Amino acid sequence: MFVVGDGSFIPGWIFRLSIEIGGYKFKADIAFSDRLNVGFNLLGRKDIFEKFKEISFQEKRRLIIFKR
Repeated sequence: MFVVGDGSFIPGWIFRLSIEIGGYKFKADIAFSDRLNVGFNLLGRKDIFEKFKEISFQEKRRLIIFKR
């Protein structure tokens, strides 16, 4: 179970997966849930954000820039 923004809980599953962002390959714990009910999925800070020096979000362009 995961806590979401309003404090309620939703069921979900965590998988350790190999991923690649900008040519940089690594393993990360990635969570999935059928009950999130939003139009996007945002990877958590664990295993993702700590690998990069800077992460920029450009919502209008639907773009995320990862800098190492």
